[in-house]
Amino acid sequence: MLMNYLAIMLGYLNWKRFQSKFFYVLSYTVWIYRGMKGMSIDFYRLYI
Repeated sequence: MLMNYLAIMLGYLNWKRFQSKFFYVLSYTVWIYRGMKGMSIDFYRLYI
């Protein structure tokens, strides 16, 4: 929880500097989450 708070504070203080990088990491994380979710659904279908 504390690490998340520090990360949010650092992101806010350096918003102009890391804005593009932050959105890149965020979109990349969502992409990985969707990929893993799709894989898990495929595995679930295979087991059925």
